[in-house]
Amino acid sequence: MSNPDYQVTNHAIEGDRLTIDVEVASPIVTKAYKKVHKKLLRFIKIPGFRSGKAPMDVVSSRVGPEKFDQEVETELLPKYYYKAVEGEERRPVSEVEYSAKEMEKGKPFKFTATVDVACQIELGDYNSLEIDEVEAVEVSEEDVQKQIEGLRRRMAQMTKPEENDTIGDSSLVHLRYEGNIDGKNYKSLTQVTSLLVGDDDFLPGFGDNIKGMKDGEEKTFTYKMPEDYEPENLAGKDVEFKVKIFTFQHAKLPEVNDDFAKEVGAFESLEQLTGKIRGDLDDQAKQKREQKYADKLRELLSEVVSCELPGERVEKAIERRIEDIKDRFQNQPVTFEEHLEETGKTEDGLREDLDKDVRREMKVDYALDKIALSEGLEVSDEEVEKRIAFTAQVFRRPAAEIKEILDATGSRILRKFDLLREKAFSMLLERYRVKAGLAKAEEKTEENEG
Repeated sequence: MSNPDYQVTNHAIEGDRLTIDVEVASPIVTKAYKKVHKKLLRFIKIPGFRSGKAPMDVVSSRVGPEKFDQEVETELLPKYYYKAVEGEERRPVSEVEYSAKEMEKGKPFKFTATVDVACQIELGDYNSLEIDEVEAVEVSEEDVQKQIEGLRRRMAQMTKPEENDTIGDSSLVHLRYEGNIDGKNYKSLTQVTSLLVGDDDFLPGFGDNIKGMKDGEEKTFTYKMPEDYEPENLAGKDVEFKVKIFTFQHAKLPEVNDDFAKEVGAFESLEQLTGKIRGDLDDQAKQKREQKYADKLRELLSEVVSCELPGERVEKAIERRIEDIKDRFQNQPVTFEEHLEETGKTEDGLREDLDKDVRREMKVDYALDKIALSEGLEVSDEEVEKRIAFTAQVFRRPAAEIKEILDATGSRILRKFDLLREKAFSMLLERYRVKAGLAKAEEKTEENEG
């Protein structure tokens, strides 16, 4: 594992931790010094020298030899770490730790890199998995009409009620509801909100219980939660709701005709609007079907992997997920502890669930690493740049700043391996889609083409 620019002088894997000693050739180091010298000349002015003409030793003295060498190290370290681990069969899966760095102008640059790598696995025949059929979901006329009804409600004209008016069909109500089960208050079922009576997106039939009420009135009633409600421990439960009405308005729903379609958007007729809604629902149903198919493939792929996952790595991954979940409950009405209690779980139980998820996902990742290698898949630098640019856009940070953060920890290579895994899974999924009749052999998705 060497080339004229650098060589790996030592390569050792102990357990699931890789240590390599890398030596970058002196001509490359000299070029890096010159590059840093040229870069620094753009930012500093030294008395007695024309702009951009100060010698390297003078610039080094001005910024400090240690700082100058750090800049050279930044030029060399991530680049040659990436080169050294690029072809590793057991791919890096963590940030890198550097040590034993030797930097001196005119001499080779030496460093030691230590990083966690994928565990050794045995991978079964990933092309012979048997995936159960995922039934297609047919979009019904009722589904289409429900969408149209939702559009009607969103476009409703609101009017203030008369003095003795009460809440009726299609009233928009501002209220507070508080849910209790067996005398215990559930914060997840307690909220101040606005509800359009008849809108089943909230809780089907809930609004029927507040019809006939007026501003300021309170009422307590029992409501049976839907059988498919999440979290499932509340599904089908009888909940005692205490409701207080603050204000309400009457909603006048528009008639469903061609004029309505034109008001909704760029539609010439109701038929055109209905066709668009049906097409969108068909696409959503197809996406859900294919997502279920992909989930089944991942599950089966994890089952053809044999390996002993490092317990410490699994535990760290679980801990990160626990912290992420806790962060989501910061500044929320329901605390993490209350969420666990109301969903009928304990933190130990949550950890057990996460343990299964983490182990399955690790196995799939390591399998995809091996598949990518065996299939000869590649990811270009341009593809990595696009992913970094997308990340920068999401976080609203300059791409150069994201790159600097990634390179400081040797993580740009991890993004590349993530892309390789995505490619490997897309390739495998496409094979099974063809086998299942979800796609034709000559078809390629836009994702695969990209």
